[in-house]
Amino acid sequence: MNHDFREWIKKAEEDYRASTRLFRFRTEPAYDSVCFHAQQCAEKYLKGVLVAEGKSFPKIHDLRVLLEKLLITHKEWNLLSPDTDLLTEYAVFFRYPGRWADRKLARAAIDACTRIRDCVRLSLGLDSKSSARTETTKKTPRRRTQHSTHRKTGRKKKP
Repeated sequence: MNHDFREWIKKAEEDYRASTRLFRFRTEPAYDSVCFHAQQCAEKYLKGVLVAEGKSFPKIHDLRVLLEKLLITHKEWNLLSPDTDLLTEYAVFFRYPGRWADRKLARAAIDACTRIRDCVRLSLGLDSKSSARTETTKKTPRRRTQHSTHRKTGRKKKP
């Protein structure tokens, strides 16, 4: 896979992590942002595949148009049409005052995004559970400081 494709996937995974993390907020949930990042994740995955296949695409946020370009080589992706229809609306719909997403809409956005993400990753032989971070970099272990405290008890640990 080429470098440009990997960049698209890395950006898509950032949006995926953002949407799923924002969804889990217990206080002051950001459901509008969940919907936006879910749409962005799907958009970047579809554009990444277009880049990998050497296909051009317009600078748009309409996932339906992007999917149509991909159906030539990925006919089975037609099943994603309801998901692209849903997420296309979320590119701008909740970004301005007067419109608010709720938990149910945010959950639907994440579900649609995940189906598109998993379908693309499966088609390209990528692990559906991993993220771009684990594919491109290794995690470095956290270093404990001399004054770290035990997470559960709050007591200082001995060095």
